[in-house]
Amino acid sequence: MARPIVLQEAPKARTTRIPGLDLARAIALFGMVIVNFEISMGALGSGPAWLSALTGSVQGRAAATFVVLAGVGASLGSARMRLSGEAQGRRAARLTLLKRGLFLFLVGTVFLSVWFADILHFYGIWLALGAGLLFVSPRVLAITLIAMLVGSAAFLLSGHFFDHWNLRTLSYRDESALGFLRSTFLDGWHPVVPWFALYVYGMWLGRLDLTNQDLRKKLLIITLVGGAL
Repeated sequence: MARPIVLQEAPKARTTRIPGLDLARAIALFGMVIVNFEISMGALGSGPAWLSALTGSVQGRAAATFVVLAGVGASLGSARMRLSGEAQGRRAARLTLLKRGLFLFLVGTVFLSVWFADILHFYGIWLALGAGLLFVSPRVLAITLIAMLVGSAAFLLSGHFFDHWNLRTLSYRDESALGFLRSTFLDGWHPVVPWFALYVYGMWLGRLDLTNQDLRKKLLIITLVGGAL
């Protein structure tokens, strides 16, 4: 008889490392290196057609996968405190994630002067926002995810996403403080709306018992069907 699929981690799920997640991180990181190398070398659209198609296939997907995995890691790392309900431990977990987010934000913001497509400062904000969602209910996670997606769709439909972009040079024209905030939250390379939704989805996914073989099979089927569509 198949084990029931629940949103509460089994003890085994909290103590057993999942190699598949490590493999997914490695693949996502490799894809991000390829994408950034292609942009930094000005190689977009050059080279053999098969190579352009290969690199194009990981555009956006590698970074998105890494964001989801970051959310998964946040949930797995805080699972013990979430299940125990210990108030002091929860505060410590939130503070740790908040500090990591602040560190990445500061490093990434400085790195912007070297690499205009930096993603670290975005990661910092996702981690900081995620700190406030570490111990909320799955329903709150779902509402947050939907709100991010709806907000993003509304902004895209407004037709103003590229108002501050130079698409020929792939550069953001507004370098003011307001422009920095706008690009960070709305129309930058990886804006909080909707990219934070991927992090939230990862947080939800990380609360499942990913050692459950039946669950993994169902997730695989859903993924294959979704990819085919």
